[in-house]
Amino acid sequence: MAEKKKEMMVRRTKETILLYSFNPTIRQVFYRLISSQDLRQTKSDYVYFDKVITIERKKDLEFANHFNDKTRTLNGNINRNIAEGINVIIENRLESIRIEYPQIEYEANNLQSNITVILLEKQALESVFFQILEQKFGYILVVARGFNSFTQMNQLRKLIKDDERKLHLVTFGDYDDSGKLIKENFINQCKEYLGITFDMIKDVALTKEQTINLPKNPVKNSTHRTHQIRKGEEVDYYVELDALEPNILQQLLEIEVDKYIDYDIYNAMNKALKVRNRRLQKRYFKRLRKLDLSNVGFV
Repeated sequence: MAEKKKEMMVRRTKETILLYSFNPTIRQVFYRLISSQDLRQTKSDYVYFDKVITIERKKDLEFANHFNDKTRTLNGNINRNIAEGINVIIENRLESIRIEYPQIEYEANNLQSNITVILLEKQALESVFFQILEQKFGYILVVARGFNSFTQMNQLRKLIKDDERKLHLVTFGDYDDSGKLIKENFINQCKEYLGITFDMIKDVALTKEQTINLPKNPVKNSTHRTHQIRKGEEVDYYVELDALEPNILQQLLEIEVDKYIDYDIYNAMNKALKVRNRRLQKRYFKRLRKLDLSNVGFV
């Protein structure tokens, strides 16, 4: 019996998400299935794919947790007795340990010989970038939602104030005309409002060369200023950053952040922190065993 299309979608999606060390978005997976010729690059296929995968996610919560979906977020903080109790125990009981074993403080910025400013011109991939960058040092991620607001630029000013290191700008976004406008506007705002000029500017993704084998979308002349921005270059398509193979996207991002790390400092920091953590854990668990935890939810 032939496999139904929706069954194929679920099967191939489950196979695809296991290939990555981070959680991709549904649109990233959709582009992977286009590249493997399982799906067509049409609006109807995407709408149907999104519907099928959403239904499957509702049925299988473990499957649902493999996706990065931050388009509609919730924020909150619910304090339960057990959480409050454990936090109090950790803070109170470890205070004397902190005094006895002073924390070895390293500013993460000291690990980098420059500041890498990452301009992401794709809000839908913001949570993916945060996940990849979670354990990284010495970067500032600026997510463009159209042109950058004054508030966002002021936040950038505060982060780099009085820092004399070189500033590197690396950009990630769709291969289209609006992306180029966003980048140029950001550079101009940095210069005009913040007095910042970048020592190095690099378009990491997407570049024209990277789009050769990626799914392309036709340009709508009413919304894309092809001739104005490309300066006469005939471009009759645009390509979404989501279409780039997720592992390649991860590698490109990590290379730009990691290549300026001082690994002598990094290794020394790791060694010192491991020694400190072993001491703290030993003392913490020794004291924790003596505590009465019945009032924080333990029996």
